[in-house]
This record gives sequence, C-alpha cells and structure tokens, in this order.
Amino acid sequence: MPAWAGAAAALAAGCCFADTVFVAAGRGADSTITGLGVQFDRRDPLVRSAAWRTTAQMEIMAATLVGEQTGLRGQAIGALAVTPNLRWTRVDVPLSPYPEAGLGARTLSRTTTPYSTRFSTNFQFGEFAGIGFHPTRGGRLEISVRVEHISNGGIREPNAGVTFLGAHLAWAYRQD
Repeated sequence: MPAWAGAAAALAAGCCFADTVFVAAGRGADSTITGLGVQFDRRDPLVRSAAWRTTAQMEIMAATLVGEQTGLRGQAIGALAVTPNLRWTRVDVPLSPYPEAGLGARTLSRTTTPYSTRFSTNFQFGEFAGIGFHPTRGGRLEISVRVEHISNGGIREPNAGVTFLGAHLAWAYRQD
C-alpha cells in the first residue's frame, strides 16, 4: 500500500467518519471523467463563527477517464483518487453556499486512452476548486460545480495533464 494511502486511512479512522456518498462527472477538452465515491467528514469544524464554518473532508473516489475520440468499450482509464479538502460554508443564509478546494493523489490503471489523453506516469496529482450549496433543509443534499486538474506535477515528461469542468452531487446519510 502506498504511504499516502496509509496516511489517508489513518486520518479517516482517527478523526473522521464516512457519512456521504457522491457521484461526479466532468468534461475536458478531449476527455470525460465519471466517478463514485465516499466522503469522510471531520467530526468538528476547524473554525466556526456566527456566519461561517470551515470544515475538512477526505474524498475517496473510483473513476473512469475516457478519451473523447475513442467511445469504445474498454478504452477507459480507471482511477482511484484520495483528496483531502477544505470547505468554507456560509451558515447564516438559506442554501448554505460554500467554496471548496482540494489537493490529493490519483493512481491510474494505465497511462493512455487511444487517440487522446496521454499521461507519462500512473501516479498523478489532482486538485480542484468549486462552489456549491445545500438545496434541502438540513443540508443532506449537496450540489457543486468544480474545476479539476489532473497531472503528474512535473515528475516526468510529457506532463500534459487534463482539466475538467464538472458537477458533484452528494447525499449525506448521517446527520448530527
């Protein structure tokens, strides 16, 4: 097991618990990404004020990345993503809007989709920034829009990477 995966598991076991499932989808210039995942939330906010709450989450997602020009079954790259992130939720207004950002690691099943995306390493970094809101009372449903970038951070050339604009829909099955 990679060291980062062990650290993520220790963080999740020590201070967080899985309480949210999500589906994510995005589109880039020459590829699409879809994924399912689980989110671990810290039990207590990092910072709390009358208007804002800063929280930490850990997302674990299994995803597929498909080159646009392929469209062929079996031509997808599988990905496992572990992404710690921060969220700043406005708690004193309806819908509880929030900006969020995360930086984590990805491992890919292979490095190319035919005719399209090419990665030079199976290990990749992934970062995202997004905005979202809670459209339901109690905040159990979350809808956000994210810009996500995946690349190896210059570890090895080529390092083209890929950037997606995507949607993230989550359901919290545990409430405090």
